[in-house]
Amino acid sequence: MKRTLRRLILLLVVLSIVLPAGTGRAEGPPGWQEETVNFRMSGGSRIKRIYRPVPESVTMLSEYGIQQWADSTSAVATEAGISVNVIDSPPLDGFVPWIAVKATNDTEAGPQDFDAVPQPDFSGTPFTSSFGVGLFDTGAGAHVIGKISAQRLGLTAGSRLTANSVDVVGVTGSVSLRVSRPLGLFVDGLKAVGLDGTSVDTADMVGESNVAVGVTAGVNDPNLITAIGSPMSIFYTTSVRVDTPLARTVDFGGSSRTFTAPDIRFFEHDDPSIPSYANTLPLELKPRGASAVIWIFDLTSALLDPLNFSLEPGTPSIIAGASSQSLYFVHSVDLREGQREARDRERFMLDTGAQVTVISSRIAARLMLDLNNPEFLVDIEGVSGDTVQFPGYTLDALDMPALGQWLSFTNVPVVVLDIASPEGGTLDGIIGMNLFVFYNFVLKGQGFVFENDPFLTFERIVTGELADIAPTGGDGVVNTADLLGLSASWLSGLGEPAWNPRADFAPPAQPDGRIDLRDYAFMKNYWLENVGN
Repeated sequence: MKRTLRRLILLLVVLSIVLPAGTGRAEGPPGWQEETVNFRMSGGSRIKRIYRPVPESVTMLSEYGIQQWADSTSAVATEAGISVNVIDSPPLDGFVPWIAVKATNDTEAGPQDFDAVPQPDFSGTPFTSSFGVGLFDTGAGAHVIGKISAQRLGLTAGSRLTANSVDVVGVTGSVSLRVSRPLGLFVDGLKAVGLDGTSVDTADMVGESNVAVGVTAGVNDPNLITAIGSPMSIFYTTSVRVDTPLARTVDFGGSSRTFTAPDIRFFEHDDPSIPSYANTLPLELKPRGASAVIWIFDLTSALLDPLNFSLEPGTPSIIAGASSQSLYFVHSVDLREGQREARDRERFMLDTGAQVTVISSRIAARLMLDLNNPEFLVDIEGVSGDTVQFPGYTLDALDMPALGQWLSFTNVPVVVLDIASPEGGTLDGIIGMNLFVFYNFVLKGQGFVFENDPFLTFERIVTGELADIAPTGGDGVVNTADLLGLSASWLSGLGEPAWNPRADFAPPAQPDGRIDLRDYAFMKNYWLENVGN
């Protein structure tokens, strides 16, 4: 396929990161500590190393101690009648929202043959009996199916793919994806995966038919992570229960891999069983003017041979906005560092697929951050495998105004880099999941023309409730019944006969798949406390 179409949709699949001069493996300043990590960011990139002075200046979820979690909230403050529940020192990395994925032959078309059609029930015939595992990723403008999941879903067969390809642009370069023919794509949280990791229950799956996806199908293609993007989330309301983490071990690519994530569930917008939370964060779908999720046929073939061109997808399906694919943005973000402020910023994208929060160089300049003297450094690896180093800082404050309690944070770790916006120019930043490890939330997609704006409702997790496991659902106090429940599963691991997922709650938001002293120590912190329900 001609390069013309591939460049036409440069921002289609993921947002590109604007590079500084030079790439490659860098070193930290003399005397700084280096740590190897694997934190997901927007655009398929990952933080692979962190450099920081000693003693440590950045808190990471992987090192987030039990007492730190318990002590992480300051007192509730009130300003002009608005309640602000302040989170102090959120971690640098948040949770990863893994979900189960199935593909079928459901190509039911809507009013136009290019439209994806929401399917609130599982439909069509699966291509295989297996399933894929991917991210619930609102920062992806289209669905991307990684190599392992593509093989498990049966999408690498020639009949499933067109001859067309698109570029995925990342930190250090780009890779090509094959565009699929229209198919049915269905999702559910990890609860759908059997405890043995070999089966998936489709009873509660939702999805869309007549959707085209990008696939890494070639033998030499990098194994991108499967990402189910905004073209799915706009049709549904998504519940993310961080206080109810799930873990499943799956034979993935020839080796066992354990996936841990919040309990994620998908609902039709009017479903009365959607969790109800008191606080609302307004969102916007940008660019505005989106009316459908569509794929675009091969424009190059149509121009070169208008009488005989193939009416097949030339691009994956996107939320088609006024000028490019539309994504979710937080309505307003306020930031502060010392006496400097950046208020009412409207170009922060909400990215559930990013563990890390990012600010642009424009915001860094407004806050007078000295990019030559960072508080920590990160090496970011892009889709091509090369790395670039970027500076990081701990900001004094970051607020997201909301109806009810604001989302308010102090001592907030951020990475400074410029990411292209679907509206043109660069984003102000990315709101990552490190800011939501203390919250359950519900994302109501919507936002098409003549629909209301999307929004996110949320509720602070009462930490002690995690230890209130018995009887089922808890009785409001951490007591002997909970200790007996923990003891019944003592030293069991994921999938073993004594395994009880409710007893595996440490470290919070990202439990380790084993019931041991970490869980006992966490329960001890709340012994005989009335934690409520």
